[in-house]
Amino acid sequence: MARSDRVTPAERDGIGVAGCDRMGAPMLAALRALDLDAWGFDIRPPADFGPLAPAMTDDPADFAQDLRTLITVVATSTRPRRCCSAGRTF
Repeated sequence: MARSDRVTPAERDGIGVAGCDRMGAPMLAALRALDLDAWGFDIRPPADFGPLAPAMTDDPADFAQDLRTLITVVATSTRPRRCCSAGRTF
């Protein structure tokens, strides 16, 4: 997906949802349905998220840019470690 087709940091309301699986993706969709330009982060590629793909990233630096409110939605202790491993920090 071309970068120009995605939500840019300037368009974001500073809200990020980290962990967009069974619970996080619907939360992100609900925020966006309220016309909030929320942003999602997951270890899976954005293309895996269908209509949410333009609002998704798997790049922690991209996700953290202009982030003011972080919502974490993780089901196991393994996923947070994977999201934050290898120098990934928000």
